[in-house]
Amino acid sequence: MVNRLPPVSQASFRREYSLMWTVAGAACIVVGQFIGPAVAHAHRPWLTTLASCLVYIISLLLCRVVLITVWRRAEMMPPILYFSLPIGGLCLIAVFVMRFLAPSLELGRRTLFVFALAMGLLYAAALVWGIGVGLRRKEMGEYEVDNRP
Repeated sequence: MVNRLPPVSQASFRREYSLMWTVAGAACIVVGQFIGPAVAHAHRPWLTTLASCLVYIISLLLCRVVLITVWRRAEMMPPILYFSLPIGGLCLIAVFVMRFLAPSLELGRRTLFVFALAMGLLYAAALVWGIGVGLRRKEMGEYEVDNRP
């Protein structure tokens, strides 16, 4: 039985890709919620900003959990299946809920467009991040990992 050491430690791997997602996700929210209204001439209600930040915070928590799974398997699919698709679903649910609540909250179409832009950017970034992490992990190859309970 050969024990092959990984090229980088698990903590280093998680720190690097967690930081990468933190920056990418924050950039998407900033572009969508703060630059988008200037371009679309929309109002920036606090509720859409709060909903965007909530989805982003959930994605940060999910990122940490997914990186543990990705570290254990040299496959491309786990970051996409366990991170990108749930974030995409969460973004869609957030957009549908805001669209449903828009008439009662008096949110304009432009405001909803800006919110949908932020959620779309977040999902696109999650997809790109998931593919990138999956490729990087696959390049690292197989090695034995301590399967602690």
